[in-house]
Amino acid sequence: MRKLTIDTDFRDDAIVLRLTGDLDFGTCGLLDAPLQTLQRDGRSDLVIDLSEVGFIDSTALSVLLQAHRRAVARGRTLLIRGAPYQALRLFQLTGTDGELTIEALGTAS
Repeated sequence: MRKLTIDTDFRDDAIVLRLTGDLDFGTCGLLDAPLQTLQRDGRSDLVIDLSEVGFIDSTALSVLLQAHRRAVARGRTLLIRGAPYQALRLFQLTGTDGELTIEALGTAS
């Protein structure tokens, strides 16, 4: 297991959270708490950059889904960027790829 770190970049159009490490049962609380805090005011769209995440499990998927649903309820978006193959496969197997907003690789600006 690799420790999870989160770098936050406040931009005019969105808040970008860049994750590095593993996103799993043991680390997803480190993402959930700041997501909930950032979404409380509901003023910004969110981008979660997973390009440096080595592993994601179903617990972390639940955190992402809950954050996505909070964003939609507030008229905002939550974009998943740079998801590694393992995460994309998890999204596909669980059918959540149809609910989450996932940016295809190579389309980042």
